[in-house]
Amino acid sequence: MKDIKVLIVDDDLDQLENLKSIIGGAKGMAIVGAFSDPAKAMDSAPKIEFDVMITDLAMPGMSGVDLIRRVRNCCSDVEIIALSAHDEITIVFNALKAGATGYILKSSTDKQVIDAVSEAARGGSPITPKVARSIIMDFQSEARDAALQLSPREKEILRKIETGCTYKEVAEHLNLSAHTVHWYLRKVFEKLHARSKQEAVYNAKKLGLL
Repeated sequence: MKDIKVLIVDDDLDQLENLKSIIGGAKGMAIVGAFSDPAKAMDSAPKIEFDVMITDLAMPGMSGVDLIRRVRNCCSDVEIIALSAHDEITIVFNALKAGATGYILKSSTDKQVIDAVSEAARGGSPITPKVARSIIMDFQSEARDAALQLSPREKEILRKIETGCTYKEVAEHLNLSAHTVHWYLRKVFEKLHARSKQEAVYNAKKLGLL
């Protein structure tokens, strides 16, 4: 099995040396580039054959997010791990939206760094558990916020659906057209991230709306 070729970018020289020591000493991994200047890393990336890039986010000149975006544009088949001291959800999402396929904190152990590189090389998405939890909590918060915006009419229709009423029966009970019931339910599906009546009812119950 060939070695995983790794490109490292970090403007903190001590951190850069530490990453070189961790990854360079790992079995099955080879460092093919290590840069403290993100601009130089960007210039070199298209000329280097690598599988995984691990980059700091807070760097002067060119931010890590900008570097991720540019590397993703020129080297679409590589894996990119963002390395940061921060777990704020906005920073995490900015890195992931730019093209990062993993996100680990600088507090990660040597083993966690090595495991993250290995997982990324296998096509996985290594994310520090604390960061993964922040992402989940943010999604759940968005879902709750959207659900709480259900109108009284949308809740009324959903309650009828819960009892087993068909669209036609809901329309008759509420003196609406079938088309109007469909329209309301499409809005409910969007707000509850549901793809069916059953899923909409289930999500609504989970959020305490029914």
